[in-house]
Amino acid sequence: MKVILVGDPCSGKSTVIKRLEKEGYAVAIEDGIKKIPLAVENDKIQAILWFTEYYFNRDKQSSTNKDKKIIAERSVHFQYAHTSAQAKYGKIRNEEKEHILKRIDEFAKQLPLEKETIVIQTVCSNEQTQTRLQERSLHKKQDRYWNILRQETEDFFKEKTKYYKVDTTILSTEEVYGEVKRILKENNF
Repeated sequence: MKVILVGDPCSGKSTVIKRLEKEGYAVAIEDGIKKIPLAVENDKIQAILWFTEYYFNRDKQSSTNKDKKIIAERSVHFQYAHTSAQAKYGKIRNEEKEHILKRIDEFAKQLPLEKETIVIQTVCSNEQTQTRLQERSLHKKQDRYWNILRQETEDFFKEKTKYYKVDTTILSTEEVYGEVKRILKENNF
């Protein structure tokens, strides 16, 4: 069984997954942002492809033991929603999107998304996201993009998995953690 944690910037994903790791859960943390070469990061298409391969390699490594319960921060499958959002927002052209989706398909076929996979999407109001980003000295105001990505993520995972959405706008980190733990317990994870 697998849990995938996805969601908005500053919505509690990393905080929750690190705490779960301290409790002994097997986790796959998303640390690709620390590893991606700057030249690749600055090329939108190459960056998407790089992260797709990054998630695939990380997920493949963590899926070698089918009996092991894994909690992953994002996944190769998240790249479908991410790529669609990039195209809808105008960051990539539709032809580029189609090329990238074919590459994601190649990886996703090797790691199929199972219906019993639990996906927890943490969401947050755009205003609160912006406030939290400013607290971290990050100043990315992309309301329209966040709205598109939020919807693309929900649309992709809702029909394919056991999907849960947690609105973290007014929740403390302790409350976000409690909600995630409730979902895990509800699913005997």
